[in-house]
Amino acid sequence: MSSVTINGKVRIDISGLENMAGKIKSVSVSTLQTQIRSLAESILREILASDYPARSTPWYTGTGEMADAVMVEGSGTNLHIWIDGSRLSMAITPEDMFNINASIKGEDFRQGLPVVLNDGGGGIVSHDGTHYMERAYAQYKARFVHILASALRGAGFDVSEG
Repeated sequence: MSSVTINGKVRIDISGLENMAGKIKSVSVSTLQTQIRSLAESILREILASDYPARSTPWYTGTGEMADAVMVEGSGTNLHIWIDGSRLSMAITPEDMFNINASIKGEDFRQGLPVVLNDGGGGIVSHDGTHYMERAYAQYKARFVHILASALRGAGFDVSEG
């Protein structure tokens, strides 16, 4: 049996790699805080405007305010998206009508309302939630990669999506 041993050195120049990584992060963070943030907010607003429009029936008054209560905060690579129940109005209506964003007893229910509408709940009339947050997230994931890839391509990187 014969064997060959080759000894040598390989030199790989990685200078500039740190700069490239910094540029990728900078473009990614900038895109996240502008285009992607705007996308996440608009997707959720559209779903909520469709699911909970302003309308009135003899038993229920929909204010259409859920879409206006979408909040987006974050810095760096973090985004926090939620419905701020305190931005919903509350009105105690005449005795023959249900209260707007309040319980039957007239208690403030604005903070709990987004959760119940998303997840479903019991109470006097049990109902399934619409799972608007999960639906928004699915749309967001489908479009997020394309926006980020486009931004990186615009910064001169060779990016493929898949």
